[in-house]
Amino acid sequence: MHGWTVKKVYFYALSFILLAFIIYNVGQIVWRLSEIIVPPPILDLESRKVNTYSNWRMMGENIVYLAVCFPVFWYHWKVARSLE
Repeated sequence: MHGWTVKKVYFYALSFILLAFIIYNVGQIVWRLSEIIVPPPILDLESRKVNTYSNWRMMGENIVYLAVCFPVFWYHWKVARSLE
């Protein structure tokens, strides 16, 4: 544990949390995309439209989260690695 400062712990911990968030959002994008490509068996056409719209909306939100989260992760990871 020699050389571990509060600054290092902060940057590594935040990098880990952001990486977990990125992995979660990528999983959600894949899940929503699979539901769009192969929709679940819904008999009602209106429910199918609502479900598809909801999947597209959630996938868009996840892409925005990635667009914001990835640069923040990359910055913190680079700083954490430079503190070594």
